[in-house]
Amino acid sequence: MTAAKIFRSPWMLPIVVTAAILLIIPILIGHGIFKKFSPTTPQKIHYSNLDVDQVGMPGEFESCDAIVLGCNEMVQYHPRTMLEIISLLRDHVGVVAMVDTQARRDQVITCLVDAGIPPDSVDVVVQPTVGMWIRDYGPIFVRLRNGKMVAVRNDYLEPDRKEDNRAANYLAGYYKLDLVRSGIAAVGGNLLSNGRGLIVSTTALISQNEPRHFDLKAIAGVLGDTFKTSNWVYLAMLHGEPTGHVDMFVTFTAPDTAVVGSYDPKEDAENSAILDEAAHVLAMQKSPHGEMKVVRIPMPPHRDGLWRSYTNVIFANGILLVPQYPDVSPELDKTALEVYAGLLPDWKIVGVDARTLIAKMGALHCVSINVPAMD
Repeated sequence: MTAAKIFRSPWMLPIVVTAAILLIIPILIGHGIFKKFSPTTPQKIHYSNLDVDQVGMPGEFESCDAIVLGCNEMVQYHPRTMLEIISLLRDHVGVVAMVDTQARRDQVITCLVDAGIPPDSVDVVVQPTVGMWIRDYGPIFVRLRNGKMVAVRNDYLEPDRKEDNRAANYLAGYYKLDLVRSGIAAVGGNLLSNGRGLIVSTTALISQNEPRHFDLKAIAGVLGDTFKTSNWVYLAMLHGEPTGHVDMFVTFTAPDTAVVGSYDPKEDAENSAILDEAAHVLAMQKSPHGEMKVVRIPMPPHRDGLWRSYTNVIFANGILLVPQYPDVSPELDKTALEVYAGLLPDWKIVGVDARTLIAKMGALHCVSINVPAMD
């Protein structure tokens, strides 16, 4: 039988293909193309080489049209914090307060009037929602190559929160944007961008999508195609921290500057090492201006089970709101403000008491969404 006849034989093709795969796989492994995933080791995966100057998720430090606040629970259980946030933001950016009923809307307006805040300075909108963590279930705004902004909806898997999962649809309509469904399970607090093509998450994004049959390549494909990222870095989660979200220990103040938390090794040796490794991984990333600058910021102690954060902040057109915990770490509160003042010398850096929010496992970033400038 000739070689040509052998390859035309239907029973030979599977044998040839299998043999080729068996030969190629060891070569790929040897070159590091196939890697075993370790959920405790920060790694990165590249998706594509995109022109990302004005494409993808904008940085939160960039100009924004509005801040949307999840006020449904805040007005009930954290009214002072809600009013302080609104009072500080309203002269810098449009403020939208989302609540679930007309009665709750009336409650917000009453709080504003009692606090001396003109009610017409806040757009209080009614959309059935449950939680105040709007960062997690709200849309993520993405700028396309043609300059058009779209709202991306992820699947929010929190049980008994179907209403929250529809908030992205509402806000897309509110801002007259096309809605794109990503198809992956993700929360906004676990997707951070430097505004120039880099997205950072924790490994929680991977584990959350494994039952949905999304592997690393599939997740990276969504982040590239839908979020227009050119580089996805996934970091180890803090050990014991209940949310697993990256915004609890990382933020960006510029395309080339990341702020990463740090623990005193005497206070928490394991998470101190995790954060040191996260800082190392981010420092190896490239930015439009060269290597990424990484600045460390202290993390308050969590001996009482509350995982306080200074990276869970709100950026809004020249003002930065930073969580404060005066009953636990007043000296660290001061240090955190000084770190941001050094990085953003032209910004107004203001501390906001976040003690009642952190008791619910979130802070300022968690209750807010930045709506980027549309023009």
